[in-house]
Amino acid sequence: MIENEKILEAIQIIGVSKATEPPKVIDELNKGGFIGVDAEKMFCFITFAFGRVFIPKLANVHFRDEIIIDSISNEKSRLNFSEQNIYKKSVSIAEATFNEGLLSKELFESVMMWSPEINAMNDALDQGEDIENAEFAVPIFFSSFETKDWIKDF
Repeated sequence: MIENEKILEAIQIIGVSKATEPPKVIDELNKGGFIGVDAEKMFCFITFAFGRVFIPKLANVHFRDEIIIDSISNEKSRLNFSEQNIYKKSVSIAEATFNEGLLSKELFESVMMWSPEINAMNDALDQGEDIENAEFAVPIFFSSFETKDWIKDF
């Protein structure tokens, strides 16, 4: 099972990254010791967790527990966020940061801004949409690995 210290290391890498696209951040996670699919898992579950802690502070919204992993071979697999240790621990860290200042506000915001759901929310707000009672679709994460690699915990 993944330890909080490893998640905190990944959060730091994601939060200080100057990259402009997810694959570049994942490359930085690889350089930081999170190899292969583990780097993708960290990026995926941490960013979703941070976004999902923040968005409900703005409006009553509904998230699906599922995520679709679309593999390099176009095989799709559904996972539940609630069963992913990285996600569950990242939610706890994000909540402790938001509520108690565990990490800096700047680091929280930097990580949160990588969340696809934050981007979707911002797009809706920019178009004048009301997000109250919004229901987010099941997200899709495009992986450069096979979906069977996502099933294993590290």
